[in-house]
Amino acid sequence: MLACNASQRRYVLAIIEVPGISRTKAAIRAGYSNVAGGAKVRAFEVAHNPVVQAAIREEAGKRLSSSSLAAAGILEALMQDKRVKPADRIKAAGMLLDRSGFGAAQTINVNKTVTDRSGTAVLARLKELASKHGIDPMKLLSDETAVVEAEFTEVSDG
Repeated sequence: MLACNASQRRYVLAIIEVPGISRTKAAIRAGYSNVAGGAKVRAFEVAHNPVVQAAIREEAGKRLSSSSLAAAGILEALMQDKRVKPADRIKAAGMLLDRSGFGAAQTINVNKTVTDRSGTAVLARLKELASKHGIDPMKLLSDETAVVEAEFTEVSDG
């Protein structure tokens, strides 16, 4: 936020403080001129400025951080309030534990089968299958092509 000029800071605060405000309205609130619709152009420029974007993230982070304390207080009050249904009290307790690093441990197992599909592995598998079915692997895999002499008769359908 310190890297922003005064107008940019006002723009950032307008975006953060007024939920749903348009960029153009935020630019006008920040003091940018709207002569001939100029605020729309300035709003685009300011919104796409990396310094302003970083300031918006910074300010939003500050707000979330301070709001998280209030949210934790609400969850704690719900958890301890005897008038709240037990199921809701348990849910509030679980939410507090999860968000404070004391949630239930999770284990994720990943199983992956790796198949060697290199030329050497494929040739070895072909030899294994040929032997299993009584075929000479060398005949199956040799480079020699056998010439077959044959005669044929053409058959027609009609």
